[in-house]
Amino acid sequence: MVKTFIDLGIYPEGIEKEEVEKIVIHARKLGYTKICLVLKSFKDFNFKIFEGLGIEIIPRLEVEGSTVNMVKKQVLKRGNLQRLAVFSVFAENKRVAMWAARNRWINIIRVPSYSFNKIINWSIARLLASNNKAFELQTAPILRVRGIVRSKLLKSFHVMVSRLLNAKTPIVVSSGANNVYEMRRPQDTAALATLVGLPLEEGLKGVSITPENIVLKAFQRKTLAGIPEGVKIVQKENV
Repeated sequence: MVKTFIDLGIYPEGIEKEEVEKIVIHARKLGYTKICLVLKSFKDFNFKIFEGLGIEIIPRLEVEGSTVNMVKKQVLKRGNLQRLAVFSVFAENKRVAMWAARNRWINIIRVPSYSFNKIINWSIARLLASNNKAFELQTAPILRVRGIVRSKLLKSFHVMVSRLLNAKTPIVVSSGANNVYEMRRPQDTAALATLVGLPLEEGLKGVSITPENIVLKAFQRKTLAGIPEGVKIVQKENV
């Protein structure tokens, strides 16, 4: 049985067929069986044109904002939830992170690379764990910097990983890549995460079991037909 490796966080620089196709083909060569393409809108994107490339492409919609109301509006505006497999929030502060950790539609939370300690405290980390929502650790930010900047980033990531592990928060390890040059084999991605204190075993789970569980949960959510949070379903009485 072929092991499932998933990159849940690929951010194409554009939606042109040729550029996205390069990423899809490269991901397959690296050993991934599934990938998530993170786009702000899927309105003009046709996933069917990539069928037959030997890899499953899963849509992921990510919203962001500095206030809870901003994020809620984006969810309502763009959240055709019944047709999306994975839904994530880029939380810019504690309030947004807390809301996302409680919201039943959200699968993944990520935060600015240098702001983790200001956003994800112990309470939010535990809330993520109790609600079975994943925190996303991306490796591309590590590859994009050098020297003292990389050193500071690794230190920040190390504190982040330690807190998440202690809280038993599910951790997804993804590339966060914009192009093929920022992508690595799943085993190498897991190994890269050891630089920030994530044990190799947990890193391998982060590119296989954990994202697979997220995808399964997201597909189960689709059966709810996109009923937004706060809407109460009542049985119609006979008249």
